[in-house]
Amino acid sequence: MVVPDAGSTFAGPIDTLFLAILIITGIALVVVEVGLVTFVIKYRARPGRKAFYTHGSTRAEVIWTAIPAVTMVALGLISNHYWVLIKDKKSIPPNAYHLGVHAKQFEWQVTYPGPDGKLGTGDDFTVRNQLHVIVNQPSPSSLPLKTRSIRSSCPSGG
Repeated sequence: MVVPDAGSTFAGPIDTLFLAILIITGIALVVVEVGLVTFVIKYRARPGRKAFYTHGSTRAEVIWTAIPAVTMVALGLISNHYWVLIKDKKSIPPNAYHLGVHAKQFEWQVTYPGPDGKLGTGDDFTVRNQLHVIVNQPSPSSLPLKTRSIRSSCPSGG
């Protein structure tokens, strides 16, 4: 499988994790579907054969519950490692281009630093529904996102 060109410094580990999850879920899909088809054919209705009730197997139930649970915990722990690396303040290069994003119900307001190059000063400027970044200049992996409640625009009682 070909993944697109890296869009960030963290693209490699994220792509690797994505491919690992894709392979694990693909294998699980094949195993489950082969099992389903096998049991549908093996236990189909036949003349002279009567169905009988069975309680099941506690051992089998523990196994098919434990395997996905352990897999999910392992993937969670692995992805948490990358999440911490990405969200760490030290992961932002010192020369990163900072900007602010304010989300509203039907628009985005993006605030850019003014001539002083610092965000949060009086010379900043804001544009609606446009995000521009400088080519080959690092930017933070997460933007400071602010939202405005939309409840105030609901009819009374909302």
